[in-house]
Order: sequence, then structure tokens, then C-alpha cells
Amino acid sequence: MNWYARTLGCALGLAAVATVTEASADPASARQADKLFKQAADALAQKHYDEACPKLEESDRLERAVGTEYNLAVCYELSHKPASARRKYLEAAAFARQSGKETTAKEATERAKKLDLVVPRLVLRAPADKPAGASLRCDGQPLDPEAWKKPIELDPGAHRLIVTADGFATFDKVVSLVESETTDLQVVFTPLAGGASPPVVAAPGKPEPGADQPSSGGAPFPWKWVGLGAAAVGVVGMGVGGYFALHAKGESDDSGCTNGRTCPDEPSASRLRAAKSDADLATILFVAGGVLTVGGGLLFFLAPSPSGATAARSAPQGLRVKLTPAASRELTGLRVIGSF
Repeated sequence: MNWYARTLGCALGLAAVATVTEASADPASARQADKLFKQAADALAQKHYDEACPKLEESDRLERAVGTEYNLAVCYELSHKPASARRKYLEAAAFARQSGKETTAKEATERAKKLDLVVPRLVLRAPADKPAGASLRCDGQPLDPEAWKKPIELDPGAHRLIVTADGFATFDKVVSLVESETTDLQVVFTPLAGGASPPVVAAPGKPEPGADQPSSGGAPFPWKWVGLGAAAVGVVGMGVGGYFALHAKGESDDSGCTNGRTCPDEPSASRLRAAKSDADLATILFVAGGVLTVGGGLLFFLAPSPSGATAARSAPQGLRVKLTPAASRELTGLRVIGSF
């Protein structure tokens, strides 16, 4: 069962839990938080995660609620952001436990543990004489100095890391992370001439999709396309072979030779020889085309996909569900209608 089905199964097992919120100083903020939550619930039901997650974030900012934080974690998970989802599940678990909601706290903790297996991690390798006070920024956000000592948990995809230190050139690198993998990054400190300050790097945010960026393991060779092309060439070869086979039979029948050996005259013998040549060529094309078709087909079906996580992200063919988030912040889970 893939991660999507597990998430839905988890949601099915959740019971309704009374809402737990932090008191809002402004009643208008509480009303706006409820409105945003309901809008997010509708967006989640339609699988518009890019719309639902920001609304849940804003709702939680206006007034924290256990249900809002849990559903935000679910939204992150369904958006293929395991690191963000894991952090939010842990926050929701702490908030629920603090509020005496042990069932929700336990469920959120279990979800965080399962996501720990797929969260990508970035390990920074720095020289022993790393400059004191070197600062880290990832996708424009500052990182805690502890990031030098332990792996950084990030969502899959491209991330821009910037390291600055007085007297050293700015280290600016884009890395691509993959689910369930740990990537090492060697940070290089290059002294500036005369101890000058490092140049200011503009807009150190997350790189745009498709931007030129290094890969942790290099782009995979497109074996599937090679297999598909080979199979196509094989089919064409077999088709051409079929044409020559039919042409050879026609020439042989029209030659007037009996038993493929005895011919009445030289022109008939010549036509028979041509027919045999066409038949030999047809055999070669058939054999070569068959080999290419079978080999290309095997390569296409057995070659790995460009991303190892692609297959894990697809729902099973037999899974037919309707994902309906809680209509109120009083619920911490999602309702699922359908069949498995």
C-alpha cells in the first residue's frame, strides 16, 4: 500500500475530537480563521492542495487549533512535502497533548514517525577550520547553527543554500533532494583578497522549477525512451520485412518455375533468383525487427523511472475515494467516502 493510501487509511481511523484553540484577542480573527478553514476544506476535497495549504496556514496564524494544525500536516503530506508534514504533525501532537487530547497527539506522532522514512536530508560537510560565525540560509530563510552538526530535513526538490562568512567569498549552491535519500554537500570557504567583505547576494530564495541546478546523483539516462525507440524501429523493420516477403512470393509465382527450381527460360530463372533474394532480406528484417521489438519492450517496462518516488505517488488503480476534509475546526481528520 503506498503513502497516499496509508494517509487515507489513517484519516478513516480518526474520530471527531472537540476543538482546542488558543484564545484570540480579536473575535474578528476567530471568524476569519473559521472562514479560511472552511475554504481550505473545500479546496482539499477537490485536491487543490496549493490553494488549501496557504489557507490553513493563515487560519492557524490567526487562531491556533488542533484540527487546523493536523489538517495542515495532512495537506503538506498530500502535496508531497514530507519534511513540512512531519514538522507540522509533531507541532500538532505537542499542542494536542498540552490540551489533553491524547488520541490526536498519538495519531499525529505516529504519522510523523512514518514520514521519517521518506524525508530527504541534507548533510553539510565543512572543513575543520570553518570560519567562526559562518551563517546559513536555505531558500532565503536563516538556519540554526546546529545545521552544521546534524542533517537538515527538507522537502524533495531543488533548494538554494547560501553560506556567508567575513573575509570569505559567498558559497551559493543549488541542490536537488530526493525522497528517502541523504545528500552530502561539501561547503567550500574561499578567502577574499585583502580580507574584503563578501558580495551581497540578491534574492536568495528558492530556485524556480526548471532552473539550471546540479543534481545529487546526476540526471538518469532515459532508458525508457531508448527502449520505446528500439521497439518502434523493430516494428517498422518487421513491416518492411513483410513487404519483401509478399513481393518475393509474387515474383516466385510469376516466374513460371516449378518447385522453385525448374524454369522454362533465363528470364524466368532471373525472376526466381530475385524472389529468393527478397525472401532472404525479408527473413533478416523479420528476425532483426523481432529482436528490437522484444528487447525494446523489455527495456521500456523494466527500466527505472526518472524519479524513484514517482510510482509511490500514484494511487492504486483499484482505489476510488472522495477525500472530504472536516467541515469544522472541531475535527482533526478527513472523511473518506469510497471503496478500496
